[in-house]
Amino acid sequence: FHLWLPDAHAVAPTPVCVLFSGLMVELGLYAVARIRYAIFAQTFDLQLGALHTVLFAFAAATVLLGGMMCYAEHHLKRMLAFSTVCHSGLMLAALAAGGPLGLAAMLTYLVAHAFIKGGLFFLSGILLHNQRSITERELFAKGRRLPWAAVFWILGAIGLAAAPPLALLLGESAAERAAELSHLHGLPALFIIGGALTSAAVLRVGMHTFFGWGDGALSDRSAEIGELPETDPEHRRLRLFHIIPPAICMLLAVALSVDPHWLRVLRDAAAAMANQSAYLHTTYTGQNVPLTQ
Repeated sequence: FHLWLPDAHAVAPTPVCVLFSGLMVELGLYAVARIRYAIFAQTFDLQLGALHTVLFAFAAATVLLGGMMCYAEHHLKRMLAFSTVCHSGLMLAALAAGGPLGLAAMLTYLVAHAFIKGGLFFLSGILLHNQRSITERELFAKGRRLPWAAVFWILGAIGLAAAPPLALLLGESAAERAAELSHLHGLPALFIIGGALTSAAVLRVGMHTFFGWGDGALSDRSAEIGELPETDPEHRRLRLFHIIPPAICMLLAVALSVDPHWLRVLRDAAAAMANQSAYLHTTYTGQNVPLTQ
């Protein structure tokens, strides 16, 4: 249901793309979680197996379609948008695992993905500003003078594969544990496929753009989509304030894997949300109910 996203990203300014992929797309998943736990918790508890199967089926379809389209793209913003579609499917798979742990896994994955994908979109904006193009073919070997952008781009590619030291690994590990507890088979394989496809696509662009590896990027019709300039063409030089936003995003994604405090906050929030009676009590009275996890 997110196939509108790549077309929107292709023409949206970079800050809007950051908000789209970092927050707005995930609002749909939050709505699914609210409907599942806050409204129909007792109803769905009677058919948990069927519910998990339906959600996981939608998640698998989303991951496969988004991942394959991501790898096939050569327009950087459209490629990152399809990556967001794929990772939205992975978040839905975590939610399909069920229970407070599955919900906490989805929230953890969401936070880490927002920082990583936000950083990658900021970097694509830097390339558009500096090279006046955002297609893989036109950017081939033109990023060799942007070493810091190359470092953060490769770090983002590694992060999409849920590799250490980025925090996406924490969400994936929690989702796999939740799937094991609920006997939901196939979730680890789905995370491997989604992470491999999106990470490989971003890594391919990085090797072509920043290192000039290969014989040149292939192209397709989507790569011919025009991109309106976002900055003054007479001032293409990169300055320190250009690299600060992606640097903050990527470094926060690393720092979150080190500090465990925010994980406890998400676990407590997930436990409160997954308990319908406690959630309704808090909503109507404003008083929190102590929960045992």
